[in-house]
Amino acid sequence: NSVSQGPILEQLTEEIGETEFESVTLSAPFFSPNAKVLERLSEEIDFDEVRLLLQKNNHNLNSIEEYEEVCEEIGCSLEVNRIENDRISHAKLLELDGKDGSYHLVGSANMTQSALLETWETGNVEAAVLVEADREVHADVFDMEKQDEIDELLSDSVTDWEGDGSGELLITSAK
Repeated sequence: NSVSQGPILEQLTEEIGETEFESVTLSAPFFSPNAKVLERLSEEIDFDEVRLLLQKNNHNLNSIEEYEEVCEEIGCSLEVNRIENDRISHAKLLELDGKDGSYHLVGSANMTQSALLETWETGNVEAAVLVEADREVHADVFDMEKQDEIDELLSDSVTDWEGDGSGELLITSAK
């Protein structure tokens, strides 16, 4: 368990080490239009595919051109999935999926520089939990018909903060 004042993305990459991933999924209402979060992530982690999950009428990306350019530079594919749900999603997810499992970073942080790349002193005050999950959670995380099953799998992975450490608290909040 860790409580830190460092940038969340920096804490994430320190926690997971030099693992290779097949894909990274970014989902939030707000993204940095300049793709700096994706660019910084690619400097620390290897992945083959980027998936942006954008909800209809609930995101700020008018153009994905910057994301396409970053993906072209690093040699990975870009897939944009549009969620056609009329209910507003306020959820934020950064998912790293690999052959041996996946990590889900969930919390208050949007996919912006001020949320993920800066400290609480210069950016947003955010909190996030990093959950290591097996592949069955990854495969169905956005299948609404399987949410009860997914909730059960995730709750089995996370214990209380004094537990086995499978849920890491990453936070950039104040002193």
